[in-house]
Amino acid sequence: MMREIYASAAQVTIWLGESDENSDCAFDAMPVVADKRSWFWQQHQEQDSGRRSDILKYCGDFFFTLVSSRPWFSRVWILQELAVSKSDPVVVCGEKRILWSSLVMAWQAIVESKTFGLVSFLKEHQVPDGKSEFLLQTKLNVLDNLRKFTQDTGASLRKLLLISRASAATDPRDRIYGLLGLLEQDAVESNNSVVITVDYRKSCAEVYADAMAHIFSRGDGPYFLSGIFLSGSPVAAPHISSLPESIEQPDLPSWAPDFSRQTFDTARQPTGMSFLPPSTMSVSGAGHGAKNGRVLKDGRTLQVKGLIHMKSGYEPAPASYEQTYLNYLSAASIDDKLSKHIDDAQKPEYEILLRACIGRKSFFTTQSGFAGTCIPATHKGDTIAIIFGSPAPFVLRPIASIEGKEPAYTLVGTCYLGGIMNGEMVDELYCEDLMESTTFLVR
Repeated sequence: MMREIYASAAQVTIWLGESDENSDCAFDAMPVVADKRSWFWQQHQEQDSGRRSDILKYCGDFFFTLVSSRPWFSRVWILQELAVSKSDPVVVCGEKRILWSSLVMAWQAIVESKTFGLVSFLKEHQVPDGKSEFLLQTKLNVLDNLRKFTQDTGASLRKLLLISRASAATDPRDRIYGLLGLLEQDAVESNNSVVITVDYRKSCAEVYADAMAHIFSRGDGPYFLSGIFLSGSPVAAPHISSLPESIEQPDLPSWAPDFSRQTFDTARQPTGMSFLPPSTMSVSGAGHGAKNGRVLKDGRTLQVKGLIHMKSGYEPAPASYEQTYLNYLSAASIDDKLSKHIDDAQKPEYEILLRACIGRKSFFTTQSGFAGTCIPATHKGDTIAIIFGSPAPFVLRPIASIEGKEPAYTLVGTCYLGGIMNGEMVDELYCEDLMESTTFLVR
C-alpha cells in the first residue's frame, strides 16, 4: 500500500533530523546557491567574495557530510516516499525547510563549479582518491534520477537493487520488499516474470532467492550477477530474530547474493565489477543478450547454460608491459617504486592497470595455459565457465551431483581471463558448431 499512499499524498515531507551548527546556515544559503543567476555566481563582484566563501563553507560542510551523518539517506524505505511523490517533497532539518528540487540544484551547482567544486574540496581536505564515503555523496544525484524515471514507468528490480546497494533495513528481507512498490508494471505480472510475493514467514535466504528468480525470469540474471559482490561460497543468510524457532533459516544459495552486504565496507570479496571487460566487449560474444537461467522448483538450484573454458584465441599483452613489470619487480618495495604522486596521464599503462588489482585480486592460470585474475576465494580445481548473457566468465566449484543428474557446482564469483573476454570462445567455437553448450546446475 505504501506506493499508493505516497503517490496520493498532497505533500510529502522528508525529515532529516535536528539541526546542527552547519545545517541552519546551509539551508538559508541554498536558495541563492541553487539560482545560477544570483549574485553568488557573479565572480566580478569582488566585494561579495567574503560572503561567497562563508556560504561555500557552510554548504560544503553540510553537503559533503550529508549522506554519512543523516540516517534518512541510508534507509531502503525512503526510496518510495521520494520517488513516487507527485508534488515536490519538502526537506526539513530542524526548523529549516527547502524543496527537494532546490536542494539537488544547490548540490549540483557546487559540484559543477570550477572554483568551489568537489575536486577543490577534496584537495583542500586532503581526501585520498576513491575514499568510499565521498563516492557515496553521488547518492543525491542517484535519488533524484530515481525520482525522475519512476514517476510513471517504474524500474527493474536489477536497477533498483543497484541504486539501493548502500541502503539498509532493520529487517534484511526489506532490502527486497522495500523496492517492490517501485517495479515497472509488467514486472509484477505473472505472465511476464516470476512474481515476488511478500511473505514475512519466509527466511531471508528464501526472499533473496525469490529476488534472483525474478531477475533471471526478466533476462537480467547473468549480467546482474557478474557485477556485484558475491560471497565466494554459500554463507549464512542474515538472521531474522522475529521468526519462530520452528522455521528453518538456511544458508544462502551461492547464486543468491547477500543484499545486506553490497558495499565495500561490508562485502567479503571484491566486487564483480572490477573483472568486467570494457563495455564494448563481452565474454558471451554473440550470446551477450541471451535470456538465460531459471530457478528450479526446490528454490535452491539455478539452471543455466554456457561453456566450460578450453583453449581458444589468445592476444598477448603488449611487449612494453614486460620491461615495466621487471623494473617494478626488482624494486625493494613495489609501493616505493610506483609513482604515487604522478598524474595518471604520466604513468605507464601497465602501472595504472596493476594498481587497480594490487591487494584485491588473485592471479591464476588454467590447465590450458591461460592467465587471469579472480576473487581470493578461488581454489585450485575450480572451473572457469562462460554463462551466456554475462560479460565476464564465472568461477564455479564442482560439488556432488544432484540426484544423479548433471554435475553440480557452487558459484564462487566473477573472473577475468585473458584471450576470451571479447567472445572468442562463443564466436569461434560455439557459433561454428565446434563446441556444444553445457547445462550447469548451481546450488
